[in-house]
Amino acid sequence: MASLSSYSGNLSSERLVVCIDFGRTYVKVGYAGEGAPRKIFKSSIIEYLYKGIETMDPTVVGGYTASEEQGENRPYSTWCNALGSLFRRIFFEILHCKPKEVGVIICEQADTSPIIFRRACAHILFNMLEVRALRFADTAVAALYTTGSATGMVVDIGACETRVSTIVEGVQIGNARFNVHGLGAENVLDELSREMEEEGAMQANRDDLEEMLVQTCFVPPREDPSGPAPGRAKDITDYLTVHGNRVTVPGKVRSSVIANVF
Repeated sequence: MASLSSYSGNLSSERLVVCIDFGRTYVKVGYAGEGAPRKIFKSSIIEYLYKGIETMDPTVVGGYTASEEQGENRPYSTWCNALGSLFRRIFFEILHCKPKEVGVIICEQADTSPIIFRRACAHILFNMLEVRALRFADTAVAALYTTGSATGMVVDIGACETRVSTIVEGVQIGNARFNVHGLGAENVLDELSREMEEEGAMQANRDDLEEMLVQTCFVPPREDPSGPAPGRAKDITDYLTVHGNRVTVPGKVRSSVIANVF
């Protein structure tokens, strides 16, 4: 695997470089050189494709090339149709750019990303949207690259798993990485929902819980045996949910829900 620094070789001379990070639940898009993504959004398309892989859905798992024998409902066509609509949304509705004028970097989990995903991306971006250049970068390497360092350890907490990677001089060490399946943001949301119910708070849906987690919960500092006891986190008594409901978020829940995962 080439180091990420080599990815800028053919793309740096282009006027615009679009970066797309495909997660299991969320997609992050923006331009290279900017400090933050232009948009982070949920994608039911990506969730559908990865669930299809888990359940061995015959319309998602299978052949890697398009052919008349496969038909429209075969795996390659499924991936191309699904990703095609997603790429069009990214270029035309979110970034408002012309694909022919940009290079593209796609961040992915190189060790688990299916080949059919890369081939479908290449087909759509080159043959249909006609982008100038395309590179695939590992998410762990890309994350470390933003710190200005080429060597380090990256802990990536995703929706359904946590991935720990060791990077040396921009190259991920294959035998020095591991995935913890079943430990991710979804577990934190489940814990938040459970603790809110135990405290007698109003039950919220998934979107409300996600916003509540980001805006109100935190990891408390480690207690110092020789220092004063830390104060109890305050209750938020008038929290406004995404759907307009007002609920109380107990201080105990705010300080414990994430700490339990760690």
